[in-house]
Amino acid sequence: MKTNHKLGLAAFAIWLIGLCPVIAWADDIDLFVGTSAGTSDYPNVLIILDNSSNWAAANQNWPTDAAPPVPCGNDCNKQGYYELKALRTVINSLPVDSTTGVVPINVGLMLFNNSTAARDGGYVRFAVQTLTGPRKAAFLSTIDTMIGNFNTETAASSVQYAAALFDAFKYFGGYTYPTLATKDQAPATPW
Repeated sequence: MKTNHKLGLAAFAIWLIGLCPVIAWADDIDLFVGTSAGTSDYPNVLIILDNSSNWAAANQNWPTDAAPPVPCGNDCNKQGYYELKALRTVINSLPVDSTTGVVPINVGLMLFNNSTAARDGGYVRFAVQTLTGPRKAAFLSTIDTMIGNFNTETAASSVQYAAALFDAFKYFGGYTYPTLATKDQAPATPW
């Protein structure tokens, strides 16, 4: 009797599984595989670059770059310089889709507010956008400007990482209207 009961439960369980729809969960890698129907389907990547006081440190014994992409004076051996140079190399090497002529990714850059800012957090230095040829050149130009003005880019040593991440959340959520920046509501009208 017990065997028949167990077989009956097993058959019932198999029957239920057959009735339930199959659910497919997306993986994180789904951002980077497959094809996109358009630029709105491209993954959004916001690079939050840590430009706090360690950014200007030279105590890691970085070698002085003999061939910088832009003049950087005495800053060619600082940690932030090499971070910017690495970012420049990565952005420059992103492959362009031969059919659309764009890099199939939306990229932006955020930095921490400097010590003279009215509040902690971060600001968007380069808006998240699809890297067409001119936009890719503009992103690289932004990095080159940062390299050339390296000493003016350093934030305070006591940056609030959570505040910058909150600003990134608000940026992606569409809450960039200054009056609503700390409220959980969207602007009434786009501006």
